[in-house]
Amino acid sequence: MCVQKLLHFLFIFLNISYVALEECKAVDFPPLPNFYTATLMYNVGNKERFNIRSCVLKGNCSPRSESGLPPVHDLGKSFSVVETIDDRRKAAFLIMESEFDTGNGTQEKVREKFVWNAEISGVKNFIQHQTFGGRDSCLADNTTESSVIDWLFGFNPDCTTDQEDCSLPSVGSMLHAAGNYTWDNCTTIRGVKTNKFVTNWHIDAWSADLKVSYFWSVKTWQSTAGTGNPAPIRCELEGSAVDPITNETIFIMETIDFMDFLEIEPGPSFFQPPRDMFCEGRVAIDSLPGLPNYYEYGSELIFHHKSPSSSIVHKIISPRKNWYDHDMRLARVDYKPIDFGHHGNVFAGRKGVQTDIQDFVAGVSYQIDKTFGNCSIVPLKDDNAGDLEVGPDGRIQMSDPMHMFHMDQKFAYNGLYMDRGINMGHFIASTPVNEDDSFYWNTLVALTASQYLIQDDGSGERMIPAKVSRYPKTEYNDLKQWVTTNIYGFSKSNEQFQSYDITSCFEEDHKMNLLVKMSWRMDMDLMAIKEFQRFARAMIAVVGKITPLRVQQIEVIVEPGASEYDLIFTIVDGPPLDIGVELPDEAKRPINEVKKLLEAAVNARTFVISVPVNDGGAQGSVNSTASKLIEIDARPGSHNKPNPHVSYVKGYTSGDMAGLAFGMIFGGFLLAGTIYFFALRNNVRAGIPVMRGFDNPLQGLTNLGK
Repeated sequence: MCVQKLLHFLFIFLNISYVALEECKAVDFPPLPNFYTATLMYNVGNKERFNIRSCVLKGNCSPRSESGLPPVHDLGKSFSVVETIDDRRKAAFLIMESEFDTGNGTQEKVREKFVWNAEISGVKNFIQHQTFGGRDSCLADNTTESSVIDWLFGFNPDCTTDQEDCSLPSVGSMLHAAGNYTWDNCTTIRGVKTNKFVTNWHIDAWSADLKVSYFWSVKTWQSTAGTGNPAPIRCELEGSAVDPITNETIFIMETIDFMDFLEIEPGPSFFQPPRDMFCEGRVAIDSLPGLPNYYEYGSELIFHHKSPSSSIVHKIISPRKNWYDHDMRLARVDYKPIDFGHHGNVFAGRKGVQTDIQDFVAGVSYQIDKTFGNCSIVPLKDDNAGDLEVGPDGRIQMSDPMHMFHMDQKFAYNGLYMDRGINMGHFIASTPVNEDDSFYWNTLVALTASQYLIQDDGSGERMIPAKVSRYPKTEYNDLKQWVTTNIYGFSKSNEQFQSYDITSCFEEDHKMNLLVKMSWRMDMDLMAIKEFQRFARAMIAVVGKITPLRVQQIEVIVEPGASEYDLIFTIVDGPPLDIGVELPDEAKRPINEVKKLLEAAVNARTFVISVPVNDGGAQGSVNSTASKLIEIDARPGSHNKPNPHVSYVKGYTSGDMAGLAFGMIFGGFLLAGTIYFFALRNNVRAGIPVMRGFDNPLQGLTNLGK
């Protein structure tokens, strides 16, 4: 019986040994997959180890006193590291976290993000985003003095992503770069059966000689890397290096524990810069996508404002309606001013809607109270000033957020991020207030991704502005310093220029009403009033050598059966000369001189306006030539906002202006039938609205000055 039990025991023992021998045998060192995400704990044994840093060798470590970075610790440290790698696109993303003693008995967490991606514009190598003590900083192609990444063995900060001899800057890539691993034995690490691989690693830059022990799970172990795929479990580094400061020998003892290792393909968003930061050292080389030359949109202006009387800080959301016309260099915004008399609700007062019309040519802004008709003319806010001003009367003055789309300003593209439920492309720029100024404003522009279906345009035509934010470069973490404009309802429709009405800002003796007799053909589509107004205003401004905004309230009167029509408009005076801004000649030219210039062009038969053709919906234009200019009396309702219209009357005299709007009564049904047959019939047949806008309102104006 005893012999039988002994033989049975030997059989089991030999069988177990055989299985163990089968499982524990030499294997090849596993390669890193093309992409993965790993979480690990990096443990450093002593503080002297941190003297070995890349910036020490280069002599460009950023001083802690300037950047407000954490103090140097006294003992060894443990770092949490999350790294995401995509070797196919040569991209890496690392997040490193650790605690630092602030010196007053409390701990602060330091969080560092590193991004390597050759597709990031204006960056040679990498971006570092650090958060410490409630403040964020961002550097391009450089590291701060106590940066975690700066002391990693094998990391070369001067090695750019397009150099073939550079391995991806991650812990996993760093350890693999040591090379020449040989299988040593089988062992159990943290309860996991592993294969141990060893190598000797010499690093010339640090005069370091290290013994590396690298433990990978066996293939039969199911891990987060998948069944049959080995995963790294631990790496141990032991050896010595030379302190570049003291030239003394430093003993190295480091352990790297991998907590998980996922072979999951990362999305492009992993390898992008911070969405709303401009990293110092980055070169802005990107341009904003093009926009139409004229459009309208709704917006929400979001900012903090401290009441001058109560010192209460109000968080304000100001709804607005905006218009922008780049061809005419104009912008308009309608909003309700702030009422400081209502501390609980600054919008609860009786202040009516304010209209702010900005003339970029003259550099002035016309602030009009739509309730009482009061008007103030003030210097235009400088685009580079960036800040927002609230006057004692509650009026909000700031530069138009859309003006930058039409300036030659370069941005840095930070990639696609989700905002307001929309995937948006984020662009960032950092510009000084003045050329030699050290104070910078950062401007963030977010546009909807091109794959979205836009009501006004269809799918994929262009990126639509969705948000514009500005803040001082050094005040990223202070939300009270941010000014944000959320944009909605963006439309490129060509609205009538009468929306920019500033006639209420001038007395009658500072305005001149003119009538020009223009040649008329029945194929002229004067009902295309939006385009005709732009052609007429452009011609008047060019010939009269004035800003387009000084041409106001354009109207057209057509006489049935005649070969002429009447073009009526108002020229307003320039802004006051003592408002603190240097006005261009076009803004301050006297109205009598403007009349002489127009009259000379009319007499010389060079005052010509392109009028859209009414030809079955086909786009085109014919020339209409002026034959006579007349100065007329004050126009009825000159202080009221006119509704642009075309009136058809039997006749016209300068003293009978009040009856012009009712001219169609005298034309009767005969006139209506004639107009329909010659001027409107083709539009109706083509299914085109008679009052319509065009994509390019100034097309064909290149010969206006000839």
